[in-house]
Amino acid sequence: MIRKFLVILFLFSAFSSYGQVKRAKELISKKNYVDALPILLNTYKRAQDDSEVALLITDCYLNTNLDKKLALQYIEKVYISNDFSDEEVIYQYALSLTYHLRYKEAKVYFKKYKAEGKGSKMKDVDMAIRNCDTAMELIKKPLNISFTNLGNKVNSKYPDYYPFVSKNDSVLYFTSRRTGNLGGSKEFDGYYPADIFHYQLNNPIAKAKNIGKVLNTTGDDQVVGLTNDGRTLFIYFDMIEYWGDIYMANNNKGKFTRNFKLGEAINSPSQENAASMSSDGKTLLFSSNRDGGMGGQDLYISRKLPDDNWGLAQNLGEIVNTAKDEDFPQLSEDGLTLYFASKGHPGMGGFDIFMSNWNAEVNVWSAPVNIGYPLNTPDDNMTISFSNNEQYAYISAQREDSYGFQDIYKVEFHNNTNNKTVFVFSAVSGVFDDTIEMAITDDDDKIIGIYHPNSKGKLIVILQKGKFNITIENDERMIYKDFLIVSDYHLKQGTVFKSISTY
Repeated sequence: MIRKFLVILFLFSAFSSYGQVKRAKELISKKNYVDALPILLNTYKRAQDDSEVALLITDCYLNTNLDKKLALQYIEKVYISNDFSDEEVIYQYALSLTYHLRYKEAKVYFKKYKAEGKGSKMKDVDMAIRNCDTAMELIKKPLNISFTNLGNKVNSKYPDYYPFVSKNDSVLYFTSRRTGNLGGSKEFDGYYPADIFHYQLNNPIAKAKNIGKVLNTTGDDQVVGLTNDGRTLFIYFDMIEYWGDIYMANNNKGKFTRNFKLGEAINSPSQENAASMSSDGKTLLFSSNRDGGMGGQDLYISRKLPDDNWGLAQNLGEIVNTAKDEDFPQLSEDGLTLYFASKGHPGMGGFDIFMSNWNAEVNVWSAPVNIGYPLNTPDDNMTISFSNNEQYAYISAQREDSYGFQDIYKVEFHNNTNNKTVFVFSAVSGVFDDTIEMAITDDDDKIIGIYHPNSKGKLIVILQKGKFNITIENDERMIYKDFLIVSDYHLKQGTVFKSISTY
């Protein structure tokens, strides 16, 4: 009787495991690795010799933004036992090693995979080998930086990503796929629809808030750029009727206007992902996979015409763009440095963040430089947003103290010196309204930037040491003109508040 009961129990357990694995495979076929993973982990507890389940678990970890390091224990067991016939296991084993920074070993297995001469990753394996060499060099010279998780006032156990900060380090905008978003229930991939959030960094008791229905919809809404004055957000929608285009939303006295779509020079029938605008509002950089590019997603530049429309977009060229994807351009306030994400330049693996400088003498961007480890990791590193003085930046990452998926982190660069100062200009008679425009030029009359008041009616400017000319206009009528000398004294202060009496 007992023997018969055990047989029935065994058959029931086997049938149950078969049903769970079948369900997990169905989810994976729909790219829903998030919901498939707990099912497979539960099954694996009862079937730790099941290589198929171990391979499926590996697949789930490598295709989510959970801790990818956890994939190694499952794929390694399968590889060592030699219980596989698919050469893709070699590639997955090598890839899993990279998330533990074991690049020297990973390179051996990437080469072994290449020697097999077949498999779906043959087009990627040369880049993977090249990344191993680059990563080992980057790790030898780590950046002197520290990471601070912004905590549960900002982050959740769901994906929180694409942070963008105003230059005065006051407001942070980011995207989150947490429960309670406007879209409601989960989507096909197991995530909740994305919404845009904002957080007041200077308020110690504040919590991040959903930015609301003015900008968010029931679909996926993501912030993909922010102007230096903090007044304009670039937004990407992912809905059936709105897909693949970049929109803008302007902040008017603390309230955002509804999104409006950038023109046909920027948006095309192809996909545009992210954008960045120069301080004077006359240049726009964006990413697109339109025809005629170098391959995949490329970076493009467009300049504003006299009629305020955007001119014909031009590809940034093969110095910046590669046959793989480049995305999320971020232009520095002085317009001389471009930060962007790339899969095509050598890095740690996946997307890395690179920087390129504008060479005015030859009218080209310099060869991109990897921003370094540990800012870049084996994971996809997509965005970096600097606050004042460029001593601090905000990124999204999955680290040991993350709440689940990616979290928002503040990064401090310890080697950076205070070579810039934040000036906060306010009006003696009250506040500056939206008709105000401030222009700052250097001694050679080169425009440093064009500035508009923030939501509190103040003008925020970041300047390095030197002499500058300031003019303020109101409806094209000059109401203030003066010069400003930025000295070592100002650099030590970090932030300088000045009241202006207009005429």
